[in-house]
Amino acid sequence: MILYHVTPSGNLGSIQNVGLDWRQFGRSVKKGIWLAEAWRLMWARYHVARWHTHDHEDMAVLKVRISRSDLRRVRDGIWITQTLILPAQIKVVFIPCA
Repeated sequence: MILYHVTPSGNLGSIQNVGLDWRQFGRSVKKGIWLAEAWRLMWARYHVARWHTHDHEDMAVLKVRISRSDLRRVRDGIWITQTLILPAQIKVVFIPCA
């Protein structure tokens, strides 16, 4: 499955080195890595910006390839996984301009 992860752009270096590992870096109440379908990206950018107290313009968008069996649907268009997502499974698709 192709889904998207939104994160403050300052996290990109770590993600490109380690991948997405909620055990090391997660801050959410529901433990896991949050992913969104493409049609939910605008909502996800604003939601993550508010949660991390950043401007929505500072959010990077990562395209993630993950097995459907590793996912749990949280709500329509929003998924969560507790599986480590390796750097090879991630492609940066949007980096905000400085």
